[in-house]
Amino acid sequence: MTKETLTTAERSLLDGVDRDRLWRDTEFLGSMYRKSGSEEERRSVQYIVDQLEAEGIDVEVYELDAFLSYHIVAELEVISPEPRTIPAVARSYTESIPKAIEVELVVAGQGQTDLAGRAVLTARDWLNAGALHGARVEIHAQTTEEPNLHRGGGTGVWGTPSPEQAAAFVPGTTGISISRPDGEWLRSLAAKGPVTVRVRTEVETGWQRISFPVATIPGQDDTFVLTGGHLDGHDPGVTDNATGCACLLELARLVNQRRGELKHGLRIGWWTGHESAGYAGSTLYSDNNWDDLYHRCVLYWNNDGPGIRNAVNIEGRYIFPQAQEYVLGLIRDYYGREPDIMAKPLKMGDQSFWGAGVPSASVYKALAPGDDDWAVVFGAGHGRWWHSTEDTMDKADPDNLVDDSRFYALALWRLLTAETLPFEYVTYAGWMTETLAELQSEAGSQLDLSGLIAQAEEIGVLAHQLQETALTGSDPAAQTRINACLMRLGRYLNPVFFTVVGLHGQDLRGAIPGPAVRYPLPDEPQFQPRYFPGLQRARRLAGAGRETGEYAALYTQSLRDRNRIHEALGSAIRDIRETLAETR
Repeated sequence: MTKETLTTAERSLLDGVDRDRLWRDTEFLGSMYRKSGSEEERRSVQYIVDQLEAEGIDVEVYELDAFLSYHIVAELEVISPEPRTIPAVARSYTESIPKAIEVELVVAGQGQTDLAGRAVLTARDWLNAGALHGARVEIHAQTTEEPNLHRGGGTGVWGTPSPEQAAAFVPGTTGISISRPDGEWLRSLAAKGPVTVRVRTEVETGWQRISFPVATIPGQDDTFVLTGGHLDGHDPGVTDNATGCACLLELARLVNQRRGELKHGLRIGWWTGHESAGYAGSTLYSDNNWDDLYHRCVLYWNNDGPGIRNAVNIEGRYIFPQAQEYVLGLIRDYYGREPDIMAKPLKMGDQSFWGAGVPSASVYKALAPGDDDWAVVFGAGHGRWWHSTEDTMDKADPDNLVDDSRFYALALWRLLTAETLPFEYVTYAGWMTETLAELQSEAGSQLDLSGLIAQAEEIGVLAHQLQETALTGSDPAAQTRINACLMRLGRYLNPVFFTVVGLHGQDLRGAIPGPAVRYPLPDEPQFQPRYFPGLQRARRLAGAGRETGEYAALYTQSLRDRNRIHEALGSAIRDIRETLAETR
């Protein structure tokens, strides 16, 4: 930490982080399998409530019915030509095979067309890895060599499914995961001739009642910053996310002790239904507090997996363009260097507030790619133990947990006490202009986006003027107007730039095409997320014949999305102009 860049108040705040208390909370929460809907979940919720109430912090416990799915048993045995038992884990939201069956094994993309009644072996980076349709069993080999079997799998549905989505939750395939070395052995065996395997799985899927707590610390204004992380985990889930839950408790204590200094309030959520049910907890909170979030939430800061042992790399994640310079400034001030990665946002990790226009940000310390424990996984600081039985207390480090908690305290404190919000939309205008230019080049003459590009460029010019006014102004009334404008701009732009469904719904997980949020594999091509996701279908216009129904459908939808974006950008332009006129 480079204390020279911090104010006296900031140094005092950070010095207040209690190492022993952080570790005590981590040990308690990390001692239980915090499965959503379980008695351990309820004990964890009650523990957090007790800690908050002891500090005099208001806390509310939410409850909901969530559609959960968890692995119970997976058995994989090679019957012929070489008998062998292979460790496996069942994937959630797939069909159970409680009584073992024997099936022929084939390798994805190897020319097999009739997959009915067969088991298909695949891996994400193998050629034609997606050629699985119609298989009885899907056997997924992990991407890298770690022996840990990562639990999960899941559904593209975000949060509690709608009636139509729930009706579609009828699994027809069994899914299991195995290690990469075992997958390669199976693939080489299949190359020599027929392979028969025996498979048995049990997956527990259904509706269950879950709960989660949310703490509230008021500020002088009715605006607030939201932070949170998931409470549930795969057994034992110490770094994913007992450490984050302990960090959130410590942040609540620190901020509450200084509540009289807050301009904006703080809300803290310990979400459940994260590892299963597609972020159901944070989604329910968004649905039940939509008006508050839309009108009063400054930013959401996600906290997932601090305190990783040997973590040295600094990664920015989920950072919306208007918050990018703010986060870079935090990293430079605290760490005295540039981040190793600034990943553009993808809809993962309790990013349930995009439709309400709430910007997002977070920073993680993670393992470097050269570390012996590094793996191609997203969570647990890229630790090979992610979502496995080895995510135990020895994978966390109390000194790193203190350091990460101090950084998060600084990030939140600067937002909570900001007279003028540290957002700027010059960067946002640049992202929009670049995205629209790429779309125009692919759509060609089939769809004119020049009007949208002109609007995005105008927002860049006006945003620069607004930023200069915010930096030079000292009138409190003008600062209030600028803050309100900065928040409204996110409400216009975020739903069209980052979502398909817009203000009130939740997109499926894959709505924004993009790369996995991790370090690329060797020789892996770079690929940026594709924003304005509702307009991305315009890329297909040039390849669809004008005389076809496909072209007519694509063109109609593209026009509608263009209109939606045009209105949002136009609203942003009008708002900046009016705010500039009022503050000059």
